[in-house]
Amino acid sequence: MDETVAEPIQVHRNYAPDLPLIWADPLKLQRAFSNLLHNAVKYSPGQKPVQVYVDAVTVEGAVVVSIRDLGMGIAPENVPKIFSLFYREPRTHDRHIGGSGLGMSIVKKIIDGHGGEILVESAVNQGTTVRVVLPVHGEGL
Repeated sequence: MDETVAEPIQVHRNYAPDLPLIWADPLKLQRAFSNLLHNAVKYSPGQKPVQVYVDAVTVEGAVVVSIRDLGMGIAPENVPKIFSLFYREPRTHDRHIGGSGLGMSIVKKIIDGHGGEILVESAVNQGTTVRVVLPVHGEGL
């Protein structure tokens, strides 16, 4: 019996070998990206993939990392709230999805501490894209 299981995480890399350097605390960034990936997987139903794109945007003096899922999405009016302590999208309570509502506030604090920013695009039942923009070495820190 041949059972094929889809990979839940697909990594798409689109960057030059000479990716610009950023000032960073690797452990803190690992925690931030781990939180973002965990959320993407948690809110994606079944075998729908989570896509990770790494793009270097050197013209604007930044490195952009995008994490996109095809999950339940966030209502537009709730997107600004996701960085608040203990906030959880109301629909997650109906689906019994665990969590304390701390993850995104921690991510924001880490990225802010690196002089970066987080951009979120989401649509209900169509998924979410989170973009982390980090300044390159010598830009903004």
